[in-house]
Amino acid sequence: MDHRKTGKVLGSFRTLFIPGALLLLWGALLMAATQTQDYDLVETRLTRVHLKNGSVLDANSIRDGGRIVTLVLNSGEIAVRRDAIDRMEPITVRTRIAKPSPPKPAPSMIRPQTASPASSEAARERIEALLGQLRTASDDRRHELLKELVRAARPAISELARKLETAPEQIRPFVAAALIDCKDAATAVAVIPLLQSKRPEVRAEAARVLGFLGEAWAAERMLPLLRDEHPEVRSAAFRGLVALEAREAFRALADCSADPDREVRILALQALPAMADKFDAWFDLIPGWQDAFDRTRGAARRDVVAAMGGSGRKEFARHLVYALSDDSPLVRAAAVTSFARLEGRAAQDLILERLLREEESIVRIALAGAAQTLKIQAAIDPLIPWLDEQDRDVAGAALRALKALTERDFGLESAPWAAWWQKVKPR
Repeated sequence: MDHRKTGKVLGSFRTLFIPGALLLLWGALLMAATQTQDYDLVETRLTRVHLKNGSVLDANSIRDGGRIVTLVLNSGEIAVRRDAIDRMEPITVRTRIAKPSPPKPAPSMIRPQTASPASSEAARERIEALLGQLRTASDDRRHELLKELVRAARPAISELARKLETAPEQIRPFVAAALIDCKDAATAVAVIPLLQSKRPEVRAEAARVLGFLGEAWAAERMLPLLRDEHPEVRSAAFRGLVALEAREAFRALADCSADPDREVRILALQALPAMADKFDAWFDLIPGWQDAFDRTRGAARRDVVAAMGGSGRKEFARHLVYALSDDSPLVRAAAVTSFARLEGRAAQDLILERLLREEESIVRIALAGAAQTLKIQAAIDPLIPWLDEQDRDVAGAALRALKALTERDFGLESAPWAAWWQKVKPR
């Protein structure tokens, strides 16, 4: 047989065989990967809306209002003119949802690593030495020292956790950083007892560390700190629970919306809407904020009212109407802005009614802004006299609104405006 021909045949065979073998191997790996994870097949029925501009929207449900069609999407609601819709068709979407992984060992089954008395003493001395060096080290050197501290503490993590309470205040951030770098359940178990510390700064630091460690089971132990007497502890517990994405703690987190401390309250009001979107938990947050509205007064209620307006949820409109007549000017001003934002043109009559009889400057400024935003032409008459107000902020707000409503500018004196308006206003 001609060896040259044999070599060509074998070469061709290798060319065909090697990619085929790789494909078989790749297929086997893919099959193994998919077999390690079970999935549920979930069907969702939607309505696919084709717009004339080429866009396509998948709506969970549809409210037909005649000329306007409201589409309920996962991200919220959108109003579309009927003449902008090309066609609508029902569809079924099938989604693979991974089944939950087997649960982690219960925290009661986890123990921080312990060491013999001799090795424990050696670990304690090493931790002390490293913490002393961290206090004066440069930023570059601190990074390496933190790594050494984690390695030194792993055989006896409880020794490092205790330092969170006993170390000087300047050292505590380094202890917390090292504990977070350990990133395991045994570290969380070692930190949990510090939630009961008599020192509020230690309770707060422990809550922050637990949030970063990411052990979801720790959420239940952190919940009582949301009612701690110290605002810094409540704030740290809130942040820690948010970091843990503790859905089961959501209702307790919503209660923080009425916290007497403004920093905690604003933290809750700003963070909760994103959580509600993520967990589909507005059915918890809406009554939570309505309850916060009922429980608060003055500046605290003002913050709740402002958050209601920013949420875009029309379920709050009833409370905002009530807030338009609140005893506090702060609340009334926030209610004007929030109500106008939520209800749009439907808010015009109530905004105009308040504009005709409001005396407080801060509320008048908000009303002028709402009249400008909503283009309330009927507001021109009552706004013109406000140009003569001694409060220049009120006069300035009135002027801005009048310029926007009329596309004219006669300055800050009411007389030219009144004369012009008498000639041109509709009869």
